[in-house]
Amino acid sequence: MADEVAIRFAANIVGWKSKLQADEWYFVTLCDEMVASLSPAEAFDQIGGVVELVLNQNVGYLCLRAVALLLALARKSNTTELHPRLRLSWEPLIVHLASFGGNIQDHADELTSWYRHRTKE
Repeated sequence: MADEVAIRFAANIVGWKSKLQADEWYFVTLCDEMVASLSPAEAFDQIGGVVELVLNQNVGYLCLRAVALLLALARKSNTTELHPRLRLSWEPLIVHLASFGGNIQDHADELTSWYRHRTKE
């Protein structure tokens, strides 16, 4: 299923504050668990759903964790090819991330850097 990672992440943010209080590494562990077993092709397939997930986050911390997941999938996919949904949503995604500033903007910059040579073609 192409949106499996996004669906799992969304399900796991219910009650996120208490989960984070119990384990400060909750989201890092969750991200690692979701991405570790994926092949590069599977990671690439999951990117589109996670793009939508990021765009739907209005809480800064959750947006930060969602974009960290997107970066993890990008790295795991081992390609700078833009997923079709990422290509279509690139500008709104970058604007959305920039609206938060701080660490989220840093992740947006990292995402831009990852795909830079690909987007110039």
